[in-house]
Formats: sequence, C-alpha cells, structure tokens
Amino acid sequence: MRQLSQADLDRLGYRVTTNAELVRIGWMTDDGQVGGRLRTFWRKGADKPEAVPVGVGPGFAYNPGAFGMQAVAEKATRSLEEMAPLDIKAARDTLVDLVKSDAFLETLAQPGGVFPVMVLDDAARTMLGAKNHVVLLSSDSYAKQLGKTDRSAGHTELTMADYRRLPAIGAAPDHVNHDKDYHVAVWKLEDERYLRATVKVTRTGDGMYLQSYRMGSRKELDREIAAGKRLGGNATVAVPSAAQPGDIASAALDRFDPNATPKSGRLAMEALEKAAKADPVATQAALDAFIASDRFAAVVERLGEAPALALADDIRRLIQARGHIGIVTSETLPAVIDNIGQLGVFADKSDHILRDGDEAVMIRVVEGRPVMLRIRPGPSLLQIIALRVLQAEELSALIESLGLW
Repeated sequence: MRQLSQADLDRLGYRVTTNAELVRIGWMTDDGQVGGRLRTFWRKGADKPEAVPVGVGPGFAYNPGAFGMQAVAEKATRSLEEMAPLDIKAARDTLVDLVKSDAFLETLAQPGGVFPVMVLDDAARTMLGAKNHVVLLSSDSYAKQLGKTDRSAGHTELTMADYRRLPAIGAAPDHVNHDKDYHVAVWKLEDERYLRATVKVTRTGDGMYLQSYRMGSRKELDREIAAGKRLGGNATVAVPSAAQPGDIASAALDRFDPNATPKSGRLAMEALEKAAKADPVATQAALDAFIASDRFAAVVERLGEAPALALADDIRRLIQARGHIGIVTSETLPAVIDNIGQLGVFADKSDHILRDGDEAVMIRVVEGRPVMLRIRPGPSLLQIIALRVLQAEELSALIESLGLW
C-alpha cells in the first residue's frame, strides 16, 4: 500500500472509483456505509466460516500490526519454554529484554494479546502444580490493572517500571505464599515497597497467568506467613509459633473496622468460628473487648450484624446449633444493648436452658439478678434475639410455661 497524489493518478492513468460504482459492486451500501455485501469464507482448519466484504481478500480480515505483535509474543513464549529447562538464567535474561521492548506494551494494547512476564524455576512451578515455566499477562488483565474495565478500580499506583520488574520478581521472589485454589502470591520487597503478584495456573496445569499485581504491606505479608500460607521464597523467615485461639479471634475482630466489607466480615466470621471451636472462653474474652469498644455498634450499623457470643460445645450441642458464634443484628440491637456487657456470662454455662418453639431461652443469675438471653439457632450462625434482666415473677412464669431442652 502506498499513497498517491492526483499527479500520480494522472501519470499512471488511475481514477478514484465513484460511490455509485462501489454500491454496484457491493463494497458500499446505499446509505454510504463501507462493507456492503458479505461473502462466506472458510479458512483452512477453522471450525466456522468468516464473513468478509465482497471483493476483499480474506487475508486482509485482521489488523496486521496486532497480528504481528501477537505472533512475536507467541514465538517468544515458545522459545522461553524451550530454553528454561536448559538454561533458566539465559531464559530470564532474554525475558528482561523482551519486557523492556516496545513489543511488550504494543501487544498488551491489543484485545486478546498475551505477553510473557515471568520464568519460574522448578520449585516455584511445582508449588503451583504447573507443567510449564512461563507466566503470561493478558491484555484483559492488563486493562483491569489500569482501571480501564468496570470490574475493578485497578492498581494505578503501579508504574511502567513496576511492570518491567515482573521478570525479576518471578526470578527471585522473597516469599511465595498460598493464596487460594490454583493461585499463589509472589512477594518482592524493592525500594522499601512490597510488591505482590498473584499467579494462577489453569486446572490442567498447562498455563500460568498473572491475575493481579499490586502494592502490599508488611502487615498483610506477616498475616499470610502467620497463617501458615508460606510455601517458599528466598527470604529467611523464622517459623512462627502456633497461633493461640484468643490471638486468632482478636486478629479476626481487627477486620471489623470502619471500612469493613461483607467479604472481610465473612472471612472474619470464619476465623472466629475456628477459634471458638478450639477455645470458646478465649474467643469470648476477645468478643467482650470488641463489644466494649466503639467499633461494635459501628459494625452493626455498617454491615447489619456483628459477632457477640461464642458458645461452648456442650451448650451448642444441647440447643442443636451448628455453629458456635452468636450475632447481634441491627434489628435486635435495641433489645440487647442495655445489658450487652453481661452477654459473655452465657458463653460456657447457664442455670436454665428452656425451649420456646425454635428459640432457646437461657437464664443465668448474675449478682443475684436473673438475666435472660433469647437466641435462635440458624443453619450456621446463632441469632441473638433479646437480652434483659428478669423480675422474680417473670422467671417463675418462664420456667413453668416453657419446657427444658
């Protein structure tokens, strides 16, 4: 393809085709839209036909620039895979040069593009259960990273220099931690910053992709290591002592802050359930401190509920509750708040446990006064319905009218 001036056209005897002629031969519609009639073309090896404009060769039905860049990236990936088992250092040096090239950004700017960004050694890929060495970044994930999709705000704090550090992060990670099924978190401390790259392997183990890349924090890294998620890495890490149930419960309750989300709340509830199963007394002590703080009411208002009670196993089994943790909701908070400081006395014992339909009525004498807790066992969590001090005649009436569990 080359550009011609009017003088060139005159000299060569060419003329510009009129719109009427383009309509007649099917290259343009009557309303001036380019495309006109289409014809069906079967490309060799394809499982379905392609539609191309009449008069246009099927070979022009792609973006030559994008196709060329993607071909370069695919060839580079194959070469790196072949090179890695023989000389992984050479493969990594080659990848550094590739990621520094213009092809890196040009490929990721095109829809459907992928580009190699890490070469993992045998130890790292074994952690993932991967069959290959090369980790790929797709143009879709890159667009999400830049905040150009409606699925995520992205991680715009990262610079292009950070993306070009990816080969070094894969080559010498400080920490490789388990993230979730088929995922690991690769950590690297650089320039006093914690870079965290999440790598996902396909279920067949035939492909690895960089799913996310962001700034982390020392606190987040320490939490992952303390939870026993570390699989390996170059950094020397002291083996942490086993976390105690009270510490686990306190750490879980720390997640209930002014910025708590339903997801963080759900994860905290799961941790609390495990802590309560191991030691309900220590878990209740952590819950008592949480209830006494300003955060408790704020969390109920923000999330609609908050944990408040950890039942001992014998009481939980007696009232046929599946979980240990009792929650206060925004609807039941007014019926609980006046006496909430006494909620913890029901965690491990009760003077009377009565049945009222599908609810349990627990009574405990505290400083000479009977206190009643009404609770409803649910599929997983227990819902606290009411908590108040009883008059003597009320206590007698309840014991007479309700049966024992």
